[in-house]
Amino acid sequence: MLLFRWPSAWVTPSAQDLLPFAILSITGCGAQFCLAQAFRYGEVSLLAPLEYGALIWAVVSAISSGAICPTLTVLGGVAIIVASSAYVAHREAQNKGASAVPERI
Repeated sequence: MLLFRWPSAWVTPSAQDLLPFAILSITGCGAQFCLAQAFRYGEVSLLAPLEYGALIWAVVSAISSGAICPTLTVLGGVAIIVASSAYVAHREAQNKGASAVPERI
């Protein structure tokens, strides 16, 4: 959709653009690797806010680029995702102290 809003649809990147593209690619890959390692070794309930931050940055970048304007449906979906994940994290924190085997009555 954004492609049709620009006066000229495509500009071939110049040689000067290769360095910023390379830096962006390397840092993006490194950040994704670090996030994957964090979820591998860390506690997921502590790392969940990082995913919410990614959701927020995705919406902010889409709005700032003029690609989309979030509707009430999108904001409602974000609210449901955040609330359900917070509820699951809260339940897991409560059940962490409970024994794994249920007691017999």
